[in-house]
Amino acid sequence: MERNAANAPTTAVLVVATRLPLVEKLAEAWASWDEHFLDARTWVVLQVDPSRIAAARVVELLQLRAGACRLPQPLAADGYALHTTPRGNHVLLLVKPIALPPIFNSLDDAAAFRTPHYCHKTHTGEYLVGTKWWVWAMARLTALDYFDYFLKVDADVVFNKRLVPSPAEAMALTGAVFAHTSRLSEADGEAACAGTLDNATTAYLRAAGCAAVDPKQYDGGMYYYSNLIGGWNGLFRSPQMRSYAQFWWNWDGGWLHRWSDQQFWAHALYVTNATRIGRVRHDGVVVGGDVISLEHHRQHREFVHTGG
Repeated sequence: MERNAANAPTTAVLVVATRLPLVEKLAEAWASWDEHFLDARTWVVLQVDPSRIAAARVVELLQLRAGACRLPQPLAADGYALHTTPRGNHVLLLVKPIALPPIFNSLDDAAAFRTPHYCHKTHTGEYLVGTKWWVWAMARLTALDYFDYFLKVDADVVFNKRLVPSPAEAMALTGAVFAHTSRLSEADGEAACAGTLDNATTAYLRAAGCAAVDPKQYDGGMYYYSNLIGGWNGLFRSPQMRSYAQFWWNWDGGWLHRWSDQQFWAHALYVTNATRIGRVRHDGVVVGGDVISLEHHRQHREFVHTGG
């Protein structure tokens, strides 16, 4: 996949909702997204599960209107519907069952599931289904065929001003494949959420013929805080990345130990040899690398994660 010019990258902002309260949270932040975040090249791709949420309710909560343009046939065939926001920005709404592992027959099964290993008292298997969607299900979304970059943004993120340059522009300018806005360490409690993660990545690499594997190279106890992160679809939809994502998603330990997507990104970048660190300075100057930090946007409260 070739990149668009740095001044015109396209971005899919990916949101998934396993239950109605998540859409209601998004509705509370929606005016800020519409004013300060979305534009002609930055669209929302929203998937909701029909067993829990009706399309009409999503349209009502987000004040959407039917889009005037006809979608490409692959998108229409997959069930996407085009809508516009009050300010004329675009939303691709997909009402389709969310992928479940074999241990669950339904989202209700997932909601009733948790083990003693879970690192957060209130989280259940449904939380994992939702957050792991950004790993394996995301990589197979038909909509991403039409975008250069993806962003994962939590529904309870509020934007106070437009991010300049945009995350996609920052990645395009430097050639980065991943952008983050904060990091966590094992000291922040993330170690408890990562049981058997090293084992999984080691097993994957050894199966791929990498005999000498040092877990310290890819697991320094650091995780990317993922309420606003993004990446280049050329990498994250590549065969190598899809292979690791599928392996990671299916690893039993991930469902028993409450992995979320935060346990994925650093390991995925190591597996695909995309680990050079760069950053975007507060004055907008890009310092190159595979991974760039956009933490200044969070530090300057240009966006706020209201959930924590």
